[in-house]
Amino acid sequence: MKIWLHNHGRGRKRKDVVRYVRRWNIQQVVGVLHQKEVEQLCRTRSQAVPGERAYLKSYQNVLKTYTESLPVDQQMQYQEMANEWSDRSPPEEVQQKLFFVNGHVCAY
Repeated sequence: MKIWLHNHGRGRKRKDVVRYVRRWNIQQVVGVLHQKEVEQLCRTRSQAVPGERAYLKSYQNVLKTYTESLPVDQQMQYQEMANEWSDRSPPEEVQQKLFFVNGHVCAY
């Protein structure tokens, strides 16, 4: 009896189901599609090469200003693209590029 109460007496909370889904926003889409332009702007503004602290510090601000400088119709197009990538999945070439950057995390 004591063992049964010990095993069945405590209620356990159910854990939430983990969903490994990436939610895309407009800045992430612009960062992927206009990677070369954003990188060049960030290099000139930060006076540093990719990977340095100054470069990483200025990257988000450069990406934000570059996204805001795009025409409104193009921003709307990229927002729709971000919604589509979030609902379904990004194109294969984008998936491959992201895997090669972050693939070592998934490999283990």
